[in-house]
Amino acid sequence: MARILFTFLGRGRLDAAGAYVQARYDLPSQPPPTPYFALALLHDFATRKRPVDRLVVLGTDGSMWDALADAFGLAEQSCAWLDELRAASRGGCATPAHLADLAARLEKADGPCVEPVLISSCVKEEEALDVVRLVSERIAPGDQVNFDVTHGYRHLPLIALTALATAQASAPIVVEGVYYGALEMGRGQRATPVLRLDGYLRLLDWVKALAAYDASGDPAPLGVLIDEECDAGLSEPLAEAGFQERILNIDAAREPVERMRSALENASGVGSLFRKEIADRFAWTRQSLLWRRQHMLAMRHLRHGAGTQAVLLLFEAAISREIERDAEAARNGSVNQRNRREAAKLSLENQRFSIPEWSQQQRAPRARQSAAVRRAKAFLTLKDMRNVLAHVGATKSVSARNAMRSRHAMNETLREIAEDLFGPSSRSIANEKRDRQ
Repeated sequence: MARILFTFLGRGRLDAAGAYVQARYDLPSQPPPTPYFALALLHDFATRKRPVDRLVVLGTDGSMWDALADAFGLAEQSCAWLDELRAASRGGCATPAHLADLAARLEKADGPCVEPVLISSCVKEEEALDVVRLVSERIAPGDQVNFDVTHGYRHLPLIALTALATAQASAPIVVEGVYYGALEMGRGQRATPVLRLDGYLRLLDWVKALAAYDASGDPAPLGVLIDEECDAGLSEPLAEAGFQERILNIDAAREPVERMRSALENASGVGSLFRKEIADRFAWTRQSLLWRRQHMLAMRHLRHGAGTQAVLLLFEAAISREIERDAEAARNGSVNQRNRREAAKLSLENQRFSIPEWSQQQRAPRARQSAAVRRAKAFLTLKDMRNVLAHVGATKSVSARNAMRSRHAMNETLREIAEDLFGPSSRSIANEKRDRQ
């Protein structure tokens, strides 16, 4: 595990005497003036007893490579190679051979291991991807990574953040900081301000956590991020809530979710940007009746392509609704009693026998069926689909077989079933994500 500092090396500004313009950067260790912010960072890390093990310097053929040589004492070796490097740097024609010579000499200098790397100006996408790749290749699991984006072209910080996000996805690493020495903000001040940009990576962490929840139904990554901001102790409760939701014991998830809402209401960091997104995703927990909670969560799963969960939850929602038509059952919690659920399921299975038009309409196109026939047929199809999923076997049900022949067929069938069982609003809920896109 190493502490690595990646840094872009720019062209630098020359003063009237032809020397690089220096700046004093506002860091805790108060480093001496330097033309190159990474050198101030090296000083600051070393002073705080967190020395950098490796310095990876990314620069173009016109970067101030000679300033890097000067910073590590190589200017004292005044000779033809340094004059040649200076001319190449300032002329925009530094080559891999120049950097190989510089690297060999830097190996003998005091301080961290320094690796000069020649990159393009990243005008094309493939050139930017090359930089992302070379950064990722230099990071190992457990490394503590820092990035200085002060110098170089203005689009390079975006590439740096992308490279760090890519590295985080590839291996467990620690991004300690992303730094920008804002020279243009320091005019007239004692020292140049230093900005921390790693907060933007934390924003990406939230985006990834929401995407993970949408894909898997697991809110645990959100709990980790909320705990980092609020110390709310939600990591484990939300992980358990995700487990309970996945095994359909959805009411066990309500209390941790409510705690998450309260924590976010008091959050002032990155998490505060996502209050609405999180509230929308967990709106099902605030429905008063169990069938509404099951139905709303089923629609969320359907929107995100989790057809299996949608089938199971819609089936349970239909049974819960049948029981909760009795207001007393809704109040006293008997909706979860096994005997009540078995009786409700049997009632729904047999409802077709009390529909006069059933025999004439059951095989008719859906548009020509009465609401009662559609409702009865929807539950039977849903039951057959659930049985196929539960027993991983073939079914004699033609409607279930047709529904499960493809992803698109299953999604459309479930939308129709939800509409027939729970009303037209189901389809609008199921299509909500597509409408936003």
